[in-house]
Parts: sequence; C-alpha cells; structure tokens
Amino acid sequence: MSSQDVLKIEKMKMASKSKILWESDWSNHTFSEINKGEIAIKIPKEILQCKQVQREIVFSCVQPLKNLSLVQLVKLNGQDIERWDFDFGFVIPNSVNSWESVIEAAKEGTIGPEILSGNVTIDTAFYDGDKLVASNRVRVYYV
Repeated sequence: MSSQDVLKIEKMKMASKSKILWESDWSNHTFSEINKGEIAIKIPKEILQCKQVQREIVFSCVQPLKNLSLVQLVKLNGQDIERWDFDFGFVIPNSVNSWESVIEAAKEGTIGPEILSGNVTIDTAFYDGDKLVASNRVRVYYV
C-alpha cells in the first residue's frame, strides 16, 4: 500500500440484523495517517452480547497487491487473548474494495464491559504476502 492508498470506512454490525454498532470516523484518511499512534474508539457494549459480528472495511488502492491479508491481535492489558487471520487475495490497482468478514463470539463466558473498557487493544496488520504494508492499534472503550 502506498501513501495514496486510503482507508475509507470501517464498520462493525450485528451479523443477525445488520444493525451498525460502530462506524469509523476516519473516512478518506490515508493508511499512513491512521498508522500514527493509537486510535481510541467507542463501541456500544451491546456488541459483547452478539453471537456474530460482521466487520466491513472499505479501502482504495493505487498499487496492485498480489496477496492481501490481515492479521488482528486482540490484547487485554497487553496480553494476547485472540488472533484472527483473514485473506483477501489479489487487489486490482486503482480500485475501491469492500472486505466483509464475520467473527464468531467465543463459546465460553465473556468478560464484562467494565473490565474490558480501555483495557482492550486491537493491533491490525495488513500484508501483501509476507511484506507488512500497513498497521494500526485501536484502544476500545465500551459505552
């Protein structure tokens, strides 16, 4: 991804109803602008009750990418608690792309929002094959 590549929007929805629970406010920012430091986001705590969450990422890409993938590490108080790997594949140059994925909730008991809020970070890394092309860290606050 280049400095001209743009993350247009990211949203999380209740998969069963497609109700949007959170939508980014970084529309049309380049990946390099988003990659600076940690981003704080506020998500309704009802997301923790969903059996499935649908995530959509919309981005534009100037350069072709042979094998785009995304790795997310979810951390609680700095300790890894989940890892998600997603494969997108080939990205056409000068294109706008929408990437949707469904994330299943853990079967075991969940931790309450009062403990998680502000203590959860999500590190997202975008790769073209083995090459890191963009990354960011989001700190989640449940409201």
